[in-house]
Amino acid sequence: MNNDLSGKSGIITAGLGGSDVRPTQIPSWCLLAGLFFMICGARLWLIHNFGVSMPYFDEWIVEGKLFKAYLEHKFGISLLFQNLNEHHIVFSRVFLLGLFCANKQWDPVLFMVAQAPFNALGIALLVSRMGKLMSLHGRAVLAAFAAAVGIIPFGWQNALMGCEIHFYLFPLFGILVTWLCWRYEALSPRWWLGALLAVANLFTMASGVFFTAATVCFLILGLVREPARRQWRAIAGLGILSAIVACGLAMPIVTVEKRDMPQPNHSEFLNALTHLLSWPCTFHWAWCIVQAPLILLALLLLIQGAPLSDDRWFPVLIGAAFWIQAVATAARRFNVWDNSRYRDSWTLLSITLAACLYFLGKSTGRRRVLFLAFVMLWGFVFAGGVLNSAFNLLPREIMDEHAHRLTMEYNVRGYLRTGDGAYLNGEIPIQRRDALVALLNSATIRNILAPGVFYPDPPLQPVRVDNSGGGFARDGYPAGLPDLGLPVYGSYDKDKLLTKRGIALWFAVPKGTRQVEMQLAGSPSSRSFELKVKEGHTYREIVPPVLNPGLQWETISINLNPRTTLFGIDATQWPGFAWTAFSAPSISTRPALTRWAQDATGCYTGVLALGLALMLAGAAASMGASTAGGLRSEPAHPGSSVPP
Repeated sequence: MNNDLSGKSGIITAGLGGSDVRPTQIPSWCLLAGLFFMICGARLWLIHNFGVSMPYFDEWIVEGKLFKAYLEHKFGISLLFQNLNEHHIVFSRVFLLGLFCANKQWDPVLFMVAQAPFNALGIALLVSRMGKLMSLHGRAVLAAFAAAVGIIPFGWQNALMGCEIHFYLFPLFGILVTWLCWRYEALSPRWWLGALLAVANLFTMASGVFFTAATVCFLILGLVREPARRQWRAIAGLGILSAIVACGLAMPIVTVEKRDMPQPNHSEFLNALTHLLSWPCTFHWAWCIVQAPLILLALLLLIQGAPLSDDRWFPVLIGAAFWIQAVATAARRFNVWDNSRYRDSWTLLSITLAACLYFLGKSTGRRRVLFLAFVMLWGFVFAGGVLNSAFNLLPREIMDEHAHRLTMEYNVRGYLRTGDGAYLNGEIPIQRRDALVALLNSATIRNILAPGVFYPDPPLQPVRVDNSGGGFARDGYPAGLPDLGLPVYGSYDKDKLLTKRGIALWFAVPKGTRQVEMQLAGSPSSRSFELKVKEGHTYREIVPPVLNPGLQWETISINLNPRTTLFGIDATQWPGFAWTAFSAPSISTRPALTRWAQDATGCYTGVLALGLALMLAGAAASMGASTAGGLRSEPAHPGSSVPP
């Protein structure tokens, strides 16, 4: 008996010796791989440019308490299940603790890099499940749409915080739950896998229950409309899923401490809900256009009396789950509905809406002209919102947040080095200040922070100093630059005199050194600031990293060949108005995983190029396969099945 209720669409029968061949798999896998790498590359670019190695906001609470308990031998299983507001982020804590145990150092950038593929995997999974129900051209167009929307960092807060993997896991699990519990017979092995994932999703975050809830509502509708499905297996499966939903809804009520959370009135709730459903548009009335594909497809299926196994129900199910999330967000977070951390879900919803457009197009018949006009209207409204966000809203949001992160990093560094509480009296974007101070005063936490916080490694001593540019070397600072407690060199003048100054230094590096670190401030440029190394008997130059100039120290890491014996800094060409200062370098003690994360963020260009090449190859292969004679790439009509 075939457990797949709707059959296996997308199988192409070529009649070669009675066997089935699937030439569509190659372009499909190329498209999915390209989509995955493009989104990963975009996230690596964001982390490379805006990632901060100092913990920030919830990272102090979520990760700090976990790592401190583990190192002080106070860790228990109950700590994994401890609620965070209404959420139980068990899998997030396991993920963070596993990376920390492997790295032996608290490095938020490592966590950011490690969780980035899960975002790409969720989008690729959604496109994969939708694509199984589409033609070759439909898959290619949907993958291209998902890539165009997915590479834009709408959910930049999740990407730039290492403890937010649950925002990627709950839709990933939820898509699988919906697919397995809808497409396969109740109590079959694959259905049980879906039920197990539904239970697991309760421990990613509270929103994980919404996918199961949408599936339960749909299965109840199926039992009402199709009496033939009223069998004991279907009823038992529905009862199990309903129990999982009941547990998921009860968990926040039982475990969350009482808090004075503002309750929205009807106007505030509707305002938040309509804005959420209008995303990416900023006008609340746009929801009736943005969400129209989902609404129209659901109405069409109800009017046509489409059976439970009809392929077109799947995007409706996924969209319904995100609608439930929007309702919950408007009710519980109505005052922060535009928070970036929720937008990864709306990105997935937008891909679902594009799939709804495809299925509407397959059912238009003589109404083709009206459908094309509607697609143009929807595309115009949606593209306008995306472009407005990408070019107007997102840059300002990301830069403002980055400035806040750098401010907090500076304040925390100052407190850790001096113990002066005045550093923490300013505007620091973190809740529970007392908990933060307790963590900062803990020797356990101080020992696992990145080396750049305390600079425990002794600085290298210069073996040669050359002031050929008329400059000088001293242990001093320009006005306004924080004290490092390290030797500082450079080309600077607090009076900003337009005179040439500079310095060139060479430092002896023990063989086998793979990385050195140094601090830079000011406005160095690639034309005037050169890094050189001597490897054996040869010399070569290293391209210096791109920095944000200003009165702020920034840590840079330089990878070296283990054969390196000398490391040189040549800063003899700086004009006086482009002042800069740099510390003596030190041999990096960063663990291997931290160095790997740093290298990965620097490879975003190659990852993006690989993803684009795979996408183009998959699109070309799709066009070639779809024009081959005698091949059938989709079901003859919605809901039809092809024998296995």
